[in-house]
Amino acid sequence: MADEQLNMTRQHNGRAGFTLLELMVVIVMIMILTLMAIGSYANFRKSRRIRSAAENVNSAFVAARSYAIANDKWYRVVFQLKNPQTGAAQYAVWIDEIQRNTSRPPNPANATINDGVTRPKITTPEFLPEAVAVTGAVINNGVDPVFTLTSDGNNYFLVRFMPDGSSDQASIYLWDTQSPSATPLTPPPHSYYTVKLYAPTARSHIYPETRN
Repeated sequence: MADEQLNMTRQHNGRAGFTLLELMVVIVMIMILTLMAIGSYANFRKSRRIRSAAENVNSAFVAARSYAIANDKWYRVVFQLKNPQTGAAQYAVWIDEIQRNTSRPPNPANATINDGVTRPKITTPEFLPEAVAVTGAVINNGVDPVFTLTSDGNNYFLVRFMPDGSSDQASIYLWDTQSPSATPLTPPPHSYYTVKLYAPTARSHIYPETRN
């Protein structure tokens, strides 16, 4: 009986287990996989945020075109760049009904933003996701000089839609301001989008990671 217990004790003491080195390797692998997962999730959130902003702008263009054709009237998409009360950056988009051949030039002074408007804000202002900024815009209405967005102190710029299914030509540049080590001119991947509107048909298209 004593010999049997001694044999069982020897077998137990000789059972294979994890060494300290093996445990450390496993812990390091878990940490690496966790960091990779966190990085992937952060990239997904960033990509989704900027994509959502581009979709908001594109949806406003599509809706304005539909209103203009269906109602045989002129409409405009208004881009707000700053809070009119505080002057702080605040990006929002909405649609106004306007009189024919009004809303010129594309960058009106703050005091004249409502000139020619017959029905303001027929859509609720859609605020762009936090950390997404409108960093540039180029608008050509075929009459006034081509407008290129600059830091000129204006709070707004405009894009018009006509009943014949045409519109102003426009390119809207969006940037995720939380992207690391980048500027609006040299953004890293997944941090910038362009929404382009084609004048003859008023059709718009989203271009990821493109400034065109």
